[in-house]
Amino acid sequence: MIKRIIFDLDNVLIDWKDEYENVTQESFDEIGYEYDSELVEKFLKARSEYEDNIKFYSKKDMLDYINTKMERKIPDEFIDLYIKKFGTKVPEKLPDSYYETLEYLSNKYELVVLTNWFAETQIERLKRVDIFKYFKNVYTGEQIAKPFKQSFINAMNGFKPEECAMIGDNLENDIKGAKNAGILKLIWKDINNKKQEHLDELNGVNVINEFEELKNIL
Repeated sequence: MIKRIIFDLDNVLIDWKDEYENVTQESFDEIGYEYDSELVEKFLKARSEYEDNIKFYSKKDMLDYINTKMERKIPDEFIDLYIKKFGTKVPEKLPDSYYETLEYLSNKYELVVLTNWFAETQIERLKRVDIFKYFKNVYTGEQIAKPFKQSFINAMNGFKPEECAMIGDNLENDIKGAKNAGILKLIWKDINNKKQEHLDELNGVNVINEFEELKNIL
């Protein structure tokens, strides 16, 4: 019997838009740091590499890694501003069906978020779209990142794996990671209509395209 539902955040609860990455230029502008498009591209590549190769998120470590890769010295003040600005990157409002679905699910289950980014950013984003109130806790990459098994154990927080469900859009981080932690109820949000390309990996996995479909599964 399912008692706790674990949600990934980006592209599950809040759709991610490429334009949100403009926070890089916005942050450089605010601190008066000179840059061009090539530098921004190198910055984003280095940040992506950092995210792919770490177990715990740290603002200082992230900036140190980026500086080393870029052979630059971006001021320390940049990283706090950068993380804070990402907290503003949300739509004005989610579709009504999201609120209705979360209301329905929160009346039946305990809901939590498991996300690979910083708590400061993600909690602010949840608050800005007025859904933070539905979640008992937010587990972040600062504690331990997905797909490491311990991140899911943290999010289960004493519940048995068979009492939990995981909902995510990333097959590697969310679905395989949760499965490795023993979670049996797995739900993949297919944001790019890629189901046919991943049929072998989706054995036993529920697939949704729209958020409100969760009401038919849970």
